[in-house]
Amino acid sequence: ILGPRLRQCAGLLATHAGRSATEILGHPDDLKVRSSMTLFARVGQEPLFRAVLDAFYDGQDDPATLALLA
Repeated sequence: ILGPRLRQCAGLLATHAGRSATEILGHPDDLKVRSSMTLFARVGQEPLFRAVLDAFYDGQDDPATLALLA
C-alpha cells in the first residue's frame, strides 16, 4: 500500500514544479520528502522519485539518507 501512495504523492508534487518544496509542504516535511525520494530513487526503478529530486532539490540526493545507505 505504501508504494502506490508514495507514487501518487510524488506525481502530485511533480505537478507543482516551479515552486519550492518548502512552499508546498512546509518545514520539516520538505526534508522528509527529500529523504524519501532519495531512498526510493536509489533502491527502486521508479523514475518519478528522481524527477521530484530534479525538480525540487536540484537533483541532489539527501546526504543523511545516503550515509545511512552506505
